[in-house]
Amino acid sequence: MAPNSVKTEGGAVWLDPKKTSPYKFYQFWINTADADVYRFLKFFTFMDIAEINALEEEDKNSGAAPRAQYVLAEQVTRLVHGEEGLTAAKRITASLFNGNLSELSEADFEQLAQDGVPMVEMDRGADLQTGAGGFRAAAVPWSGA
Repeated sequence: MAPNSVKTEGGAVWLDPKKTSPYKFYQFWINTADADVYRFLKFFTFMDIAEINALEEEDKNSGAAPRAQYVLAEQVTRLVHGEEGLTAAKRITASLFNGNLSELSEADFEQLAQDGVPMVEMDRGADLQTGAGGFRAAAVPWSGA
């Protein structure tokens, strides 16, 4: 395995933001398997063991979706990419999930393009729910313009 990378099914996840954007890095950790997440919290974060064990108990007993993957993603992304990288990764994630691209910056779109996420040519004010605004159906590579 190459230095400064983590091997995944889809390739390597790099610590260098030029090779793996903070968004893709954050998503990698969110997609950690339930069987691995608490072990990874112990290996890759500075969280106290008691805090990790409490989180595991909470996740097992809550009946809701586990929080551990999000805690892991936040902790490791903040450690590697800083608060700014974490904030951008969370903003991109929320915007894509909610279909509200108007909150994304040029740098956010550049991260998505770097990761090979297909971009759709549209006006940033487009309403993805109704198709109103400058939406065009054809997917095009993000040009940054």
